[in-house]
Amino acid sequence: MLANMKRQSGVWLEEFFYQPHEGRTYRRLSQPSRQLILDRNATLRQIPGAVRDLSFGRLALTIPLEDLETIRDKYPDLRSKDPEIKRRAWHAFIASSESLPYRVA
Repeated sequence: MLANMKRQSGVWLEEFFYQPHEGRTYRRLSQPSRQLILDRNATLRQIPGAVRDLSFGRLALTIPLEDLETIRDKYPDLRSKDPEIKRRAWHAFIASSESLPYRVA
C-alpha cells in the first residue's frame, strides 16, 4: 500500500495520495518556488526602474510554471502555433487584471 508521499523533481514537487475507499492513487504537482516568484514580482513593481526596457523589448511578466499551465488552459490562443495569434493573446492577457500578480512593472 502506498502511503502519502512527496518527491522533489526539478522545479516540481510531486505528492502522491492513496485513497483507500477508491483503491486509487492520485498525483498532485506543485511548484514550491511559486510564492517566491509572486513576491519578487510585487517587489519589482514597487521599485521604479528595477526592470529596464531593452532595445528589442522588455520583461513584462514572470509566471510560475504551475500557473502558466492554468493560464494556457483558460486562454487556448496562448498555445497557438501562429505567432500573430499567440502575440495578440499575450497582449490581451497582459492588459487584463488577471495578469497583475505576474507583472514585474
